[in-house]
Amino acid sequence: MRVLNHICFPLYVPQLLDQLLLRTRRPLRRAELIGDAHLHYWAAYWRPASSHSPGPSTSSTAALQSCDRFVERLDQPMLHWSFLMLRTPVRFIAGDTDEAERLASECLAIGTEQRTARCRRHLRVQLLA
Repeated sequence: MRVLNHICFPLYVPQLLDQLLLRTRRPLRRAELIGDAHLHYWAAYWRPASSHSPGPSTSSTAALQSCDRFVERLDQPMLHWSFLMLRTPVRFIAGDTDEAERLASECLAIGTEQRTARCRRHLRVQLLA
């Protein structure tokens, strides 16, 4: 499952975004079949991560809502941190810079508390966006 999600990185170019979005369906379907909430979260996570590049879409909004449900259900710090990492650029793209900065700061707090490697670097990248 994780390989299916990470094999998509070379497709992060404008000409291949449609293909990238199609490739995120397979891990999502497999996670649903297996019934593992953690795998389902990560499969749903990559859907908006691959589709918000050109702007928020219906599929990315649905995937964000799905991720939110799993984050609340599983209540694990790493999932909270990664979900905030995903939501922050979406808020920047939407033009809500105050909310994006708040999310980035919350992400830094969780990352620092959990001693997540590179959490300060991620904050700088999010704020520079």
